Amino acid sequence: MIQAPARIVLYMPSLNGGGAERSMINLARGFIERGMEVDLVVSSDEGDYRHEVPAQVRLVSLGVRRVAAVLPHLARHIRRRKPQFVMSRMYRSNLVALAAARLSGHRCSSFVIVDNTTSIEMAAVSANLRNTIKNHLDVALMRRLYPDATGIVCVSHGAADDLAKLCRIARQNIDVIYNPIEFDKIQAMAAQCVDHPWIVDEVSLVVAAGRLSAQKDYPTLLKAMAHVKERGRLVRLLILGQGEHQRRLEELISQFELSDRVALLGFIPNPFPYMKRADLFVLSSAWEGLGNVLIEAMALGTPVVSTNCPFGPSEIMRDGEFGHLVTVGDHRGLGEAIIETLDAPPDAERLIERAQSFDAPRILEQYVALLERMSHA
Repeated sequence: MIQAPARIVLYMPSLNGGGAERSMINLARGFIERGMEVDLVVSSDEGDYRHEVPAQVRLVSLGVRRVAAVLPHLARHIRRRKPQFVMSRMYRSNLVALAAARLSGHRCSSFVIVDNTTSIEMAAVSANLRNTIKNHLDVALMRRLYPDATGIVCVSHGAADDLAKLCRIARQNIDVIYNPIEFDKIQAMAAQCVDHPWIVDEVSLVVAAGRLSAQKDYPTLLKAMAHVKERGRLVRLLILGQGEHQRRLEELISQFELSDRVALLGFIPNPFPYMKRADLFVLSSAWEGLGNVLIEAMALGTPVVSTNCPFGPSEIMRDGEFGHLVTVGDHRGLGEAIIETLDAPPDAERLIERAQSFDAPRILEQYVALLERMSHA
């Protein structure tokens, strides 16, 4: 058993609104409920999820923005607080946390969580020579530092296979633990009222949620909506999220004459009422680590359609058992899947039952078992 009161330091860059950040906060809350002392350390405490950090969690802002500048500050915090465990997520943050734990001189168990398909994520940012060099350096550092971690966790089996190949780590040395969702909290938050005219009318409503970035491939979704329009179907789409591609998406909405059918709502702190009231939730990503939003939508009984991207959606949806999986970038296939699902939605109770397997208490038990197993290895 873990000695009580155990102290754990969780590190991530910020509290910005993303699936990884929400999952880390869910873990922090779960560890608190298990009687652990939790320090949530961030480079900067600015972000959309700041208000969601539980009051019992010690939130520590290092007050630095550059990843490299975090190292001495995080090492100093670990040295002062003397945690039994250090856990981090996102690949550059993982490198910093592993180095900081070593630099601190304090003996503790270090765990890294890999939230994305690392090789694809890196390739997506290699737009210039500088980024390519940084990626090569990151891979070299991962190959050097990751084997020193007490435990490595990936959020899907596909992401684990990718990491093992990229970093030359034996696959059996990587654990897979899916991201937790707070099932009861999602249900409660979904009951809140939302004020949007498309919510209340009888036109079929599709919702998508996630950062407006290359990863989420919203251009394919907009082309799919144009295809749905060509097929003579009146369907509307709300996209929840913000990001660097907003202007491009606005241009595509105008180009495809979808202004009366597609709306960009920006970042929505509580997306669940929109998911609950939607007739369909769509994930159009080019790649994922898992795809938390699919689980969240299913938890509300909302039908889902997703690209069969690497990796995560096929594991959540059991190779199409719980919804259509279409080829990445296939806008016609995505449009047809939208129409077919709206015409014949799956049983909501089956979706909810599947989502419950990702409920936070179940996932937390897996993390606690991992900490116990590795701390006694």
